[in-house]
Amino acid sequence: MTDRDRGSGLDELGPAFAVHTHAAGAPPPAPWQPVSTLLDASGDAWRARTAAVRRALEGMAGRPVEERVAFATAHLGVVARVLAPAFALAVVSSAVPPPDVWWRPVPGGMVPVSFGSPVTPVAPGSLVDAFADSVVPLVAGLTEAAAGTNPVAPAILRDNSASALNSSVTMLAAARPALAGRAARLADALLRRPPWSIAAPDVGAGFRRNSCCLIYRLDPGPPRPVCGDCVLR
Repeated sequence: MTDRDRGSGLDELGPAFAVHTHAAGAPPPAPWQPVSTLLDASGDAWRARTAAVRRALEGMAGRPVEERVAFATAHLGVVARVLAPAFALAVVSSAVPPPDVWWRPVPGGMVPVSFGSPVTPVAPGSLVDAFADSVVPLVAGLTEAAAGTNPVAPAILRDNSASALNSSVTMLAAARPALAGRAARLADALLRRPPWSIAAPDVGAGFRRNSCCLIYRLDPGPPRPVCGDCVLR
């Protein structure tokens, strides 16, 4: 089994953290794509991803789904799949992935992600800065590229990534209670920085978005489906 076929071990923490790995200089084969396809100014990859998510949501809902709902869901799905394993890697191993990140388009469900290996070890006390200098700019770049393809409010996309980061804390704490404090401290420090700049994040179960991810529009209810951290709760 090659590096590109072998998981990182983070899948033991739960499916949200599962990530493939590939050796530096040996990218995974098609249909894997470099994350740069999602950073491309043309927006083609984001439009294709939104269309795929829309078809999947319509199949589940049994009714037409607004494009902006599919777009917001597609964006949340991608940034969460980049953030969650990178965050777990930082908490568990005090390391950050290299910029060699790949993804694989799928019809629905979690987007497979592959990190280049080896990962970058971080000096003690530098983890927040290292994560903020490597992973956060990638997420911000993905968000900026996505925003150019759909007129969804920027606050929704910004809160998508904040929500993904906070969800990583709660899922990681559930999988490894001993790491709960370390995970919460890292997320708190990150959420206080740009692009989020939340003065009091209230990381964990108390976290609330300032905008809705629009998923409630999939079902008119009642009750309407809202996420645990939704501003509408």
